[in-house]
This record gives sequence, structure tokens and C-alpha cells, in this order.
Amino acid sequence: MRKLSLAIALLVSLQTFAFDIKPNVFWDNASPNISPVASGVKYQGKDKVSGGILLEFPLIAGLSLETGGLLLGYASKSIDSTINYDVETQWSMISIPVVARYSFLHFLSVGAGPYFSFAAGSKAKVKSVANGTTTTETEPDLTSAAKSDFGILGSFGAHVGLTKSFGLFGDLRYLLGLKNMTDVAGVSAKYNHLLFMAGVTISI
Repeated sequence: MRKLSLAIALLVSLQTFAFDIKPNVFWDNASPNISPVASGVKYQGKDKVSGGILLEFPLIAGLSLETGGLLLGYASKSIDSTINYDVETQWSMISIPVVARYSFLHFLSVGAGPYFSFAAGSKAKVKSVANGTTTTETEPDLTSAAKSDFGILGSFGAHVGLTKSFGLFGDLRYLLGLKNMTDVAGVSAKYNHLLFMAGVTISI
């Protein structure tokens, strides 16, 4: 009898456990923060359209925990005007956010928390332009510093429910990279991301 009661309690708890699945697409502006910068050299970021899936779990009234996976683009372009030489490097990482989100006014929310990123592959695409001649190649292997990243993020979002189990959401988030992603001695290279995200929410 006790085992039956425990089984019923477990079934009820599973039925009342709810969360949201949030498939999405986003515009990702990756911005390298590199120092020191040599004379005559400037660095630029690169835009990318990508996507991912987030999961949001309710905790208490107004507060939820969000995690999942997002495919972030990492890119930098160095322009050396002194020798007319440009180098652009691109690779991707799977980013896992862990965000505490607070909802207010029924449709707005803010969130903050850490994120951790891991290289989606072991190679990077490198394009160089020297005196008007373009060369594209693939790096055989990423450096150990470039294979992972971590930082903190802030988010501001809005959600519109269309039915009881389906809705739309938008999110603006900024990711501040804290890891030095270069092995070059005396150089710091950290990546920040500005994301404009849109997707759907499916309540389970």
C-alpha cells in the first residue's frame, strides 16, 4: 500500500512539473576586445545569424531558471594599414547559459548569470588579404585557449502568449567574455557578444 501511494505521488509530481522549450534564431555580433593594439592595426568583429534551444524552468512566483544551448560565432578581423594586410578568423562554439530570470508586468523579464562555451569543432576558417590578393584556408587545429570560453550575461526579454501552451518571445542579451582566448604572451583577447533573439515558447 505504501509503495502504491509513493507511485501515485511520483506520477502526480511528474504531471505537475512544467517547463518551457524555446527554439530560437538570433543575430550575433561578436566583438573582440584585444589589448595591447599595435600601431596601425585595428580589430573588427563580425555578424552571424544562428540559433539554439533554451529551456526555462519555473522556480517560485516570478522567478525561473533558464539554460540550453546556443551556437555562437567567434570571429575577429585584424586590419594592418602599415603593410596593407588583413586577416579574418572565424569559428563556432556551443554556449550553455545558466540564467536566473525574473518576470514582471506579465510579459517582460530580465535575467543574469554565467555562460560557458565549448568549441563546436577543432578547426577555424582563416581568410587573409595581402595587397589585394585573398587567400582562404582552414586552420588544422584551434589553440587550447580558443577551445572554450566563459563569462557573464545580462538579458531583457518580452513574451506574448498566443495559446495556453504556445507563444512568441524576443530577447536582447549581452555576453561579456572573461577568458583570455589567446596563447600569445603579453596579449589579452576576450570576446563579447550582442544577441538579438526571437523564437517560440512551447509549454510542456
